[in-house]
Amino acid sequence: MKRTRIELDEIASWHNLNLALERAARGKRYRPEVMAFLESADVNLATLQSQLLAGTVPLGNMTRFHIRDPKPRVIHAPCFQERILHHAIMAHVGPVLERALVDDTFACRTGKGTLAAVQRSQHHVRRFPWYAKLDIRQYFASVDHEILKGQLRRRLKPGPLLTLLDRIIDAHQDAPGKGLPIGALTSQVFANFYLTPLDRFLLETCKVAGMVRYMDQRAHPCKNLRL
Repeated sequence: MKRTRIELDEIASWHNLNLALERAARGKRYRPEVMAFLESADVNLATLQSQLLAGTVPLGNMTRFHIRDPKPRVIHAPCFQERILHHAIMAHVGPVLERALVDDTFACRTGKGTLAAVQRSQHHVRRFPWYAKLDIRQYFASVDHEILKGQLRRRLKPGPLLTLLDRIIDAHQDAPGKGLPIGALTSQVFANFYLTPLDRFLLETCKVAGMVRYMDQRAHPCKNLRL
């Protein structure tokens, strides 16, 4: 498998950080935390850039709160600077992990949202007389850090970027060595990518004729796996 090299300089480029700032602030510009960052945006971005290149960027500063949607969930929302960092990383890492996904993995992907998942499910229902509906219980909390890191190393070449991704993964634990925080952009992308071996096992080894894996786009657990 050919691995992709992404240098930390690419993540920390001024252009990439400014684009990440725009994405992170979209729809949130009047929140106090965002307004405070934007008041000295150049200075704050320069600080983030230097910390990123030095390997000292702070991680794990999250606001924890509960929602009911419809069942109770615990959300961990990263601070605004960390959200900018996540957008900057995923601008380069996201497309690499996207290429690993099968077509029938939905959510957190352009053109692969809820409507596309429903239409694909309906397509399969019209073709086959039965289906299995599976739900992965506590999916985000069950993601194994070492397995995820190993999967990333099969897609990305060794270097400071992988060290940074390791730090992001280890910054949150629901149990020793397990769990991704619901509410972070990196979690959405990693959670979608993590089950790719299962997708390929079902399609290539088990020869499943039709499948839809769906994870809703608010970084909630992978909801439906239809065979």
